Amino acid sequence: GEHKKEQLQKKEKKKSSSNRLTQDEKALTGTVEMRIYAKYIQAMGVYVFCFYIVLCCICQALLLGTNGVLTTWSDDQNRDDASARDFYMTIYGCMGVTQTVIFLSKEIILYLACAKASRLIH
Repeated sequence: GEHKKEQLQKKEKKKSSSNRLTQDEKALTGTVEMRIYAKYIQAMGVYVFCFYIVLCCICQALLLGTNGVLTTWSDDQNRDDASARDFYMTIYGCMGVTQTVIFLSKEIILYLACAKASRLIH
């Protein structure tokens, strides 16, 4: 009775799943081993990866620097003088432009390095 009904349902399910155009995906869970990261970094190029990390650090340093310039400017007793304003705006502007150029460069480098690594690995 009930057992035969279950077996029939399983058979029908197998038939219908074999006629499907797509299959269910299985998600893997867990951690990625360090050797996989090392392989990916090697495929990107170790020097390129290190250069990318240096550019990330420079971007963060520039961000901190711009915050420092604003803090120093706001604490300056002569902050309302045109010469002080021009001085701080020049520094702040130069740091902002530099940060933008480096940020864009590091993202282009990362994109190209990842594209290279994916071609080599896959």
